[in-house]
Amino acid sequence: MQGKAVRDSFLPSFLTPLRTLARRQNSLVCVARVSRPGPIASSHCVVKALMPPFRDAESQSFTNEYLRLHALRHPNWVSPPLFGRSPSAALFLALEQEHGVLLSDLPRLPWGPALLRICHGILSALHALHSTGHAHLDLKPEQVLVPRTENLTADSEVDVCVLDLGLSAGVGTPIEV
Repeated sequence: MQGKAVRDSFLPSFLTPLRTLARRQNSLVCVARVSRPGPIASSHCVVKALMPPFRDAESQSFTNEYLRLHALRHPNWVSPPLFGRSPSAALFLALEQEHGVLLSDLPRLPWGPALLRICHGILSALHALHSTGHAHLDLKPEQVLVPRTENLTADSEVDVCVLDLGLSAGVGTPIEV
């Protein structure tokens, strides 16, 4: 699915889906163009959508992800400036997308100090989440935004941003697999 154009009309009119990053049964993550000023400062963002029909538990989990991300306020977690329900009744969460690419889309991983900075950013994000009493249960490269490799040098500051908190739980909380 990666790179495929999105044709679904599940978002408000000011968000235009450009390409699919991930798709599951009734959820979708895509890159979208932002066509009006507002809470999203950049011209593009990552959008997560939960499309109907969905169960109350799915809706609650989606809402909880927004609330946890909003409460984290950590430089290595994405800031969710926009959460809502579209005209088609889909729930959506728009996430700021600064410069960079998904870790999974890098042609090759950087080596040396740049790789250590990426690892430090991911671990810092996880530490911030753990300090709230929650654990991430499904972290993968498709959920981490990093600078483009050609921009990295041994002395580069690396702004790592974790994009997804959908599958997380309070420490000690039983989970269904």
